[in-house]
This record gives sequence, C-alpha cells and structure tokens, in this order.
Amino acid sequence: MKAKLAFDVVSDPEAVLAIVEGLDPGVVGCTARLAITAEAVVNDSRPVHGKREAFTHAFRISGERQVIAIPRSRSMPYSYDGRHVDVVLKAELRIDDGVLFDTKIKAQIEVDPPVRPGAAQCAKHVVEPPDRYRFWANWLAIPARNKAAALVLGLVGAIVGAVNTALGVHDQLAPEGQTYLYSHRDSDGDAQSPLLSSGAVTGGAALVIWFALRRQLRTYMTFRADSRPVARLGRDTEAVVGELFHGQARVPLRNVVLRIVACNMERGQYVRGSGSSRRTVSFKEPVRGLVLYEKQAAEIPAGVPVESFFPDTVSFAPLFDSLFPPLSVTKDHGVDVYWEIQLLHDEYVDQELVGDVSGLTLADFHAPRTAAVEPVSTPPKPSLPMPIDAPLPDDFQ
Repeated sequence: MKAKLAFDVVSDPEAVLAIVEGLDPGVVGCTARLAITAEAVVNDSRPVHGKREAFTHAFRISGERQVIAIPRSRSMPYSYDGRHVDVVLKAELRIDDGVLFDTKIKAQIEVDPPVRPGAAQCAKHVVEPPDRYRFWANWLAIPARNKAAALVLGLVGAIVGAVNTALGVHDQLAPEGQTYLYSHRDSDGDAQSPLLSSGAVTGGAALVIWFALRRQLRTYMTFRADSRPVARLGRDTEAVVGELFHGQARVPLRNVVLRIVACNMERGQYVRGSGSSRRTVSFKEPVRGLVLYEKQAAEIPAGVPVESFFPDTVSFAPLFDSLFPPLSVTKDHGVDVYWEIQLLHDEYVDQELVGDVSGLTLADFHAPRTAAVEPVSTPPKPSLPMPIDAPLPDDFQ
C-alpha cells in the first residue's frame, strides 16, 4: 500500500477530517486529488441511480500525515437510508504517480444526518389525504364556463379512448405488416401485445384528462397564495394563518378543515416498459409527514373571505425539528423539504397550495430543537451518518 486514507467524523463539529498518509517514498511530492461523491441509490427493481461530485481538493503528498478539513457549513450531503432512495457518500484519493496507471484509494464515508424523532403514521395520508366529494354538488357549484370546459374534456377523452382502443383491437387481430399503429414487435424485436400497448396509452390519456377535470371541479371557489407571503421560511418563522392565503367560495362551506402540513419528499427515477414503450419515470414520495396546523370551521358563508376564519398563528419551527435538510444529488434524485396548505371538505374537491422553500437556510436544521414533535410517516431506517461541503444545488441557493 503506497498511501492510506481515513476519515474522522467525530473530532471536529465544524468539519469532516480526511487523513492522508504517504507510506511509500515514491509518492512523496506527487500531485493528488481527493474527491467526495454523493450517490443516490433508488430502491426499485429497475432503478435509475444518480450521482454528483460533492467536494474536491488538489494537493501534493508530503512525507507527513496530512489532514484535510471538509467544512459542514453549506449544502451538507449526508448518508441517508430511506424508503425509496438511499444516499451513499464515497471518497476516492487519486495519486499521480504512474506512467500508465495512477494509484487509487477508495473508501465509503458514513456522515450522520441531524438526529430526528421517530415517526408514527403514513406521510402519504397526511400530505395526500383521500379526497371525498360529491360530484353533482361540485358540478352545480362551478361556473358555466367551467362546466363547458369539463364537458369538452370528457368528450375529448371519450373520443381518444374509443379510437385508441379500436386501433389496439385491430392491430391485435391484424397480421404484422398490416397494423395501423401498434406493432406486434418492440424495437428490440421482442413480442408485444398491441392491445396492451393501446391500453397503456389510453390509461395515460385518461389520467391526464381526469386531472384536468378535477381542476375544473375546483373552481367552486378561489384559493390562492396571499400577496404577502412569508419572506423567508426559517426556524423562527411565525405567521398568521389567514395571511398566508386568500379564498372565497361561490357556495357555503360547512365543516371545512384547514391544515398546514409538511414532509420530506424522496425523489428518484426508475425504468418501466420495454422496447419502443421503454420510458424513464420520475417519482416523488412523501416521508416523515407532520401537521403544523389544523382547525375546523363549522360554516363559512358564500362570498366571505375564508382566511378571516383562521386568525391563529402557526410556527414553522417543528418543520426544522422533524424533517431532514434538503439533500440534492441531481435534479431528479435526492430528498426535498415540502409544505402545503390544505382546505379539506367532504362535499367539494379539496384545495391545496404548495409552499415556497427557496429561502431555506440549512443551519436552521442543525439548531437546538425548540420542542418535541411527533412526525407522521414511516421513518427512514437508522442511517449511516454526518455532513460534507459542496456548492448548494441551484434550487437551494
């Protein structure tokens, strides 16, 4: 062994210490490069992993023990053991000492995230609660122009579905070479069913049209962010709930519930389909959900500002106590912080507003906890541990 690479993640609370020792006189004076890479490992049968170089340092090997301090002050990649995505930190020391091959020493670093309390319930239920509503009540409550838009969407969906299904049936029964749209073979030459292929396309189109229809059904009221949003979301942020949004319904709202919820959002990619239908799917899955605020209003008359019924103050400190800091490996892989305002009703389609997280300061996640919090979600398995410096990703500058 020409050199030794080790890491000290305990001695210095402000930095991870990389310890390099040149054991062979032949490497003394050679240039070297230490690189720390964050790798996102997607837990799926057909995963698409992601990675980025989080830290690099160029230096010369000396004849003495060298200590390289890697500050924990900014973007702080950390080891993460999640439900859908894991993040692993790997180090490589490359010494330019050979004509054909350089000396390479590799290691894995265990960098602890901030300690977080355990979780109890399903984060998906907190962030995406079942939407119970009566279709005809919604239909009668929305404006005429939105009824017309919904009818057009339904008609287009019916036509697209019927035509595409007919094509699938024809191509399934027709011999290869006489099909219209769906082949019996994919791009790799493997057999495929035209009927199943057309069914997948019809299902995707139906889903898109359904989301568009739900958007029309939400027009029984206005629900938008207030013109005076939170200047910067931080541990010390407190806000009057009614100043975070503005809403006004065309119909009376009874037993409506307003909630402010937050969670970590694991994101990654996986592959589905094969041949010509092969595609890369990006996903976001909530974990570690918690409710920051919840209140029920017995009745809100039509035309009355909804926000006037919620004069309470909400503190965002529990978000920083219970959630992990943002951890971005690539634009499609990592762990995000997410919060939203929900207006829940059993008769009408639920409303939601996604909160802004662009001003998050990572130091707020490492400050002393202000209060005990019980997040709701299945917690990540106990993780390996602790933070390394790298430029903040664009979405968290």
